[in-house]
Amino acid sequence: MRKLLLTLCVTAFGSGGMVWADCPAPADTGNELLNLIARAQGAENATQGQRISNQMWQVWLRAPDEAAQAALDAGMRRREVFDFAGAIREFDRLAAYCPHYAEGFNQRAYIYFLNGNHEKALVDLDVALSLQP
Repeated sequence: MRKLLLTLCVTAFGSGGMVWADCPAPADTGNELLNLIARAQGAENATQGQRISNQMWQVWLRAPDEAAQAALDAGMRRREVFDFAGAIREFDRLAAYCPHYAEGFNQRAYIYFLNGNHEKALVDLDVALSLQP
């Protein structure tokens, strides 16, 4: 089912005309994230918890290779200046290039949510959660 959903998403959103080499599999960050979650649960105050949360985001925003990182970073920059159409294009490219990297789908879902397109946001969130529970 997950493979079918990923294939449907990549087919529906396309690669923006880009033809790239295969994206490597994302690094296994499970143990790193479990350690951070445990630290967050034991945080003594909100400031300490926020620092740990920031470290978790650094893990999630670590793309599988330079091309994926460039697309992710470009999409984030576009989102920061409210260029949501440009951000979607970057995250479309990222999702097409790295269909096994959850954060590309998560970031695109956030843009869809900001634009009020909750149906597409939920589809991308389902993919992101299936890739990175």
